[in-house]
Amino acid sequence: LSSMLFGIVLGIFINIFLLPSTFIETFIINDILSTVASLFLILLKMIVLPLIFVSIISGIVSVSDISTLGRIGIKTFALYVLTTIFAISLALFLSSFIDYDMSLNNNVIVEAANLNQPDTNIILSFFPENFFAALASGNIIQVLVFAIFIGVASAMIKTEVTQFINLIENLNRIFNKIVLIIIKMTPLAVFCLLTKTFALQGIDVFIPLLKYFFVVASVLVIHF
Repeated sequence: LSSMLFGIVLGIFINIFLLPSTFIETFIINDILSTVASLFLILLKMIVLPLIFVSIISGIVSVSDISTLGRIGIKTFALYVLTTIFAISLALFLSSFIDYDMSLNNNVIVEAANLNQPDTNIILSFFPENFFAALASGNIIQVLVFAIFIGVASAMIKTEVTQFINLIENLNRIFNKIVLIIIKMTPLAVFCLLTKTFALQGIDVFIPLLKYFFVVASVLVIHF
């Protein structure tokens, strides 16, 4: 929160008193602030898929009775669907009271609508023809499905693959530690991101951001 506030203040100061300046825009904003903020997001994306893959396998293998996996899976899926429906409905309801300026986003909305048109069987799209291709393209659903297959198969022959299970559990610990290391960058990344945003956009961006922050924070509190 301190980094957020300091970033906003510094960004507004740069926008009002130091711009336009080639040195500030090129070196300070684009080379330093943008790099640090982008690095944080890249690191998060880097660890997401490996973490999901090993944590799912580790979780399934840790179940003592393999026959309970079906019941756990159904309950988990049902809970996921219910909480997702509630979260989306709550977000849309609260957002309906906020007056957003959508004029700049019309093209984006049209492109997103076109991209979301299904061109294949939705069920078949869950299953990867090539696991490594799914991993490389960042297809979380396909990686998740493959992890479930690996986890169930490993659980069925648990006594025969103890070394593999130990490896997965150790990788799970390592990846979780990496996440904690990356999260330590959050204050610096938030500072750089907000300083860059307010330096380039000025105080005019504050009201839309405040509306967005209000909606997100309110929905999270209500949902909790």
